[in-house]
Amino acid sequence: MGLRLGNLSIKELENACGFELPEDERDFMSAHNSVSANKVGAQEWHGFDLPQKSIHCGSKAFALTVVEHLKPYITKSTRALSVTWEVTDGE
Repeated sequence: MGLRLGNLSIKELENACGFELPEDERDFMSAHNSVSANKVGAQEWHGFDLPQKSIHCGSKAFALTVVEHLKPYITKSTRALSVTWEVTDGE
């Protein structure tokens, strides 16, 4: 994996991707946001700005959950957003 930079907030992620989350989805994302990119917990995510907008999750299972939460909004966007995850022994 190459170098990634940034610490996107939920609002910055919304602005960058061109969608607006409803309050319940914003609350879900906020509750699971990791401000540290060094160690993202299994049920957490961290937003990167460069080289592209991306969400990195602490596990594949949680990445799939995040995708399901964001799918109705991101599919209406013309901007790309990637979702990645930590590879663990069980995945």
